[in-house]
Amino acid sequence: MTIIAGVASAVAEHAASYGIDIKPICEALGIDPEMLQSMTARVSLDKICRLLEACALLSGDEAFGLKCVDAYERGASGPFGYGLIVAPTVRDLVDFLEAHVPGATSSSYFVREETEKGVVLRLTFSPLVVKRDQYVDMATTMVMARLRDIVGERAALVEIELERPKPRNPAIFQRYLSNRLTFSSRINSVCFPHEIMGVVNPRGDQRLFTLMDMQCRSLHPSKPASQEEFV
Repeated sequence: MTIIAGVASAVAEHAASYGIDIKPICEALGIDPEMLQSMTARVSLDKICRLLEACALLSGDEAFGLKCVDAYERGASGPFGYGLIVAPTVRDLVDFLEAHVPGATSSSYFVREETEKGVVLRLTFSPLVVKRDQYVDMATTMVMARLRDIVGERAALVEIELERPKPRNPAIFQRYLSNRLTFSSRINSVCFPHEIMGVVNPRGDQRLFTLMDMQCRSLHPSKPASQEEFV
């Protein structure tokens, strides 16, 4: 199980703001910290989750993963990140997430559902990755940041459910994610209301978006020929 290394590109800078040097942690986990700046390299999902949990513990900040977005540079995750930046509409952004989140984040379960409220994306990860709350916080916040670039304050209409237990200070999570936020859910999910799906992205670029889509597809990790779907 691997993810795009650049998804974690902001961890070192954000950890440094707490006086934390991630190099010893990375060394213990077998991670090359320089690799986290790569837009195409892949790194173990479990190791990144452990890195984030260690930083949250050392910093004493339960919202460490959320706040990584403050140090995150748009597009640091390569074609995946740039695809979200230039998606022509919110619907295109959601379609892009549906097509590429499983490959970008190694989610073990990912589905899209059309409901009366809107389009819902649900995902979870292998039970082998025991500690993943900080990673899910970080990844979800990055997506919401790109959505806000398109719809602004209407991002508050998005409903989010997280598997993580309720934090001590939910207000910080609501500020970074959405006021319509539920904790201790059965599965992670984001509901994009129908009323924002057609909103046009002021940074949208159809040609670049198509190119990023093609690039992401070429970078998807291939499954071993012998691997069978788990039923």
